[in-house]
Amino acid sequence: MSHAPSLVDLPRARRALDALDVLALSHPELVDFTAAGPSNVAAWAADLEAEMSSKRTPDGSSVVRVPGDLLARADALIPDLRERPEVRAVAWGEITRSAVVRLALVHGLAFLEEQAAAGARKGKR
Repeated sequence: MSHAPSLVDLPRARRALDALDVLALSHPELVDFTAAGPSNVAAWAADLEAEMSSKRTPDGSSVVRVPGDLLARADALIPDLRERPEVRAVAWGEITRSAVVRLALVHGLAFLEEQAAAGARKGKR
């Protein structure tokens, strides 16, 4: 009997929960639900940001926090990008928010690299 592939990477989810447990143990004030409020949220955000920025995945990728307005702009592009076969091929067939953000990062880096190269050429004259 074969099992359907799991939609959730259970070992990875367990590691994430363990990391949250460590944060909760080291900062009991953050799990005091009577103290819920902006300062509590800010403290969690600061700790999570430090945790995310210090960790890398085995493939070298990193977690990046993206502001909501930029995510909304990425979401707005999804319908148009779904209609473009060359984009679907690069995004492995499915146009998701993550795929749009990765495409934007690739194109944005190419643009910045071109600007840097043009500046270097200009400086050598």
